[in-house]
Amino acid sequence: MSKLSDLINAENGFLVKLRCENIFDEAKYSNIKNQILIEIPIWKKQGFVLNCDVEALISLIDQLAGGSRFFNEETEIKVEDACMEIEEIVSCLGS
Repeated sequence: MSKLSDLINAENGFLVKLRCENIFDEAKYSNIKNQILIEIPIWKKQGFVLNCDVEALISLIDQLAGGSRFFNEETEIKVEDACMEIEEIVSCLGS
């Protein structure tokens, strides 16, 4: 697995905390966002994204976009904002 994949999907990663505890861990999210920003120029230069990173990004966006009926209002807002932010960052790969 890659560093990005670990940040998102590891046993103590962002998505586990979000899914199991309904907690948006801002520090973990910040680490993910920063890692994506580090990876973007690498992905552009090499012309591809590792399969494990694609899978992790799809899982991340899916979970953020899908939300949860168990989130409190504050967490819902954070999740929605994070989804839009990650989508915007990743969209620059097409340019």
